[in-house]
Amino acid sequence: MALIGAVSAARAQTPAQDQPAPPPSDLPAAQSAVQGAAQPSLQPGTADAVAERPWTIVPWASLDESVTDNARLLPSPRTGDLITAASAGLGASGRTRRTVGSLEADATYDKYVRATDMDGFLYNVYGNGTAEVLDRYLFVDARSAIDTQSLGPNGPSAAAQHTLPTNQLRVYNNSFSPYLNHDFGTWANAELRYRLSTADFSGADVGQIPAQGLPASLAIPLPGNTVTNEYRAEVKSGQRFTRLRWDLMGDILNTSYIGADRTIGGRTTTLEADYAVIRQVAVVGELGYDTFRDSGIPDGTSNYPSWRTGLRLTPGPRTSLTVLGGQRFGGPYWSGRLEYQISPKLRLSGSHDITVTTEQQQLNTTLNDMVTNPTGQLVNPVTALASSANQQPFAYVSQSYLLQTSQVTLTGDLGRTGVTVDVFNQVRDLGVVNLAQTPVETQQAIGFDGLVTFTLTPAASIHLGVSAARLFDSVPDQGNTAETAGLSYDYKLSPTLTAVLSYRYDLITNQLGTGYQDNIGVVGLRKEF
Repeated sequence: MALIGAVSAARAQTPAQDQPAPPPSDLPAAQSAVQGAAQPSLQPGTADAVAERPWTIVPWASLDESVTDNARLLPSPRTGDLITAASAGLGASGRTRRTVGSLEADATYDKYVRATDMDGFLYNVYGNGTAEVLDRYLFVDARSAIDTQSLGPNGPSAAAQHTLPTNQLRVYNNSFSPYLNHDFGTWANAELRYRLSTADFSGADVGQIPAQGLPASLAIPLPGNTVTNEYRAEVKSGQRFTRLRWDLMGDILNTSYIGADRTIGGRTTTLEADYAVIRQVAVVGELGYDTFRDSGIPDGTSNYPSWRTGLRLTPGPRTSLTVLGGQRFGGPYWSGRLEYQISPKLRLSGSHDITVTTEQQQLNTTLNDMVTNPTGQLVNPVTALASSANQQPFAYVSQSYLLQTSQVTLTGDLGRTGVTVDVFNQVRDLGVVNLAQTPVETQQAIGFDGLVTFTLTPAASIHLGVSAARLFDSVPDQGNTAETAGLSYDYKLSPTLTAVLSYRYDLITNQLGTGYQDNIGVVGLRKEF
């Protein structure tokens, strides 16, 4: 019953297109949280200062009636349908001196009037929790994101969250991490962490045939399930260091594919230091060594030293710019990050980076990089909006690849108007583990996403969302163009009863002939108990 997610999670870890946007009354606050309110689940050494909140459980139920002119999302024939979606769920959150966490779970049954073969259940689970086991010393962090995603971008992808006959898979993304934290007075702070992560894909057709009449050779294979063990140690400078700050980190990561004789391992060691020449300018340098090996590809081992140097500029309290250049992964490397506080409630940020990873590791990393908002909900660390860690713009694969990500994001609120705008460019070279190798396939996604929320009254709000993306692929005929626009009006009939009226338009075009157009209107009611 929501409009759309504004920004792809794979690029900025923001809401999936089939996930509800934050309630209208919460959106401006959520966007303001990005300026500093959103923090990791439980900060070591600050438990005494954290305001406690009692644990609350809010059950809810909703009923949506959707009208679509293309229920099966095919280029032709386009068949209209009426979909009844009955949902139930609950939200739970709380914070004590030693624990903080939240859980959001829901289940939906879709009933089609005509396409009865697509009737079925969908469910989502998002949870996280951190516990301080030993005072200021031993912590445990657990996270989970379970939802339905599209197997590939050239197949049907529901404008609203509905069951489809093909191109859907359930993603189980889980993480469990105990870690030790210790302060060596004002000299240094150390953290020793172990993390167990799993990425499981199920509930999908094994292979997706994009449209009727196309050969089975175009099917997309189901990605492999993995278990990852990670060991991480980090020591960084304490308060005693003022002009010179340093950070020494070592990371060992091993991934195993379940049911396959294939392993992926990586090791990274990095020493970073920055020296403030003057208050506004600091010299930054990094030395390190990266190892990555994939037993599933030829020449799948990469061992390279790395170095990067650059500047960190802080011309004022509202601006920070860091640019680094050097060598990494066997070739030229540069990265950058910009933070600019335009106003107290409006922020511009930008970043560029390159890494070697896999689909499964990327999902795990995205989940663990998310932060919690003041209510304990996992959110995007850039936009502070509710997020799905499992969405990404490309087809799910079981290959190693070089991933380059660039993005510029504007987020905040102007009075009663909340704004999120994201421009992104993501490139992945499949089947390689360093810059010296030739990829078996190169994919690039360029696009724009925007979400504007107008809070008309304390009870009423309007959401307007637009997005456009172009997917390029070195494999002929595999690229596509996706355009989306949506409008939603929410009205609180009472403190616990909300009515929603929304419309969304989707257009997918590609050379495969699987593109489609879809118009869908939704009327819904949601009741909290």
